[in-house]
Amino acid sequence: MIIDIPESKISLVPYAEKITVVFDAFPDHQISAAVKEIATEASSTTRTYSVTLIMEQPKEFKILPGMSGKATGQASDKAPNKIAKSKGIQVPVSAVYSPANDEKSYVWVINEESGRVRSQAVSLGKIASTGLVITDGLKVGDWVATAGVHFIREGLKVRIMQDQEQ
Repeated sequence: MIIDIPESKISLVPYAEKITVVFDAFPDHQISAAVKEIATEASSTTRTYSVTLIMEQPKEFKILPGMSGKATGQASDKAPNKIAKSKGIQVPVSAVYSPANDEKSYVWVINEESGRVRSQAVSLGKIASTGLVITDGLKVGDWVATAGVHFIREGLKVRIMQDQEQ
């Protein structure tokens, strides 16, 4: 089964456990599954990552290609322990980009006063529950673009979204 995981949750996939699949045609049967493969790039239209799950073919009924269903799982208790040891600044996965033919990773840092962006090379640490850990290239208090990073260009003026609860 192929499922789509949003960017904000993709970092939790390596910690997924107790994954079960229920196919719409067989709603009373839960099938245990495991992660086989995680896409390395998000879809340019949906900004989700494809994750392939594998499972044993049930003996009671036959799962056919193209059947739809739902997959559920939960993050392992081990996830927070590994994340706590990470040193650096956490940013959403969607904030980090790598231009074509460039092996480095970058973020767009926003100047709070002008609203203009500049490209900043960063060093990546571990994957955290809330995104990626940046170990070098950012400082506490930097404003970082988290949406549309593949369409932003140097010096572009962007709008900073304000907290709606204020």
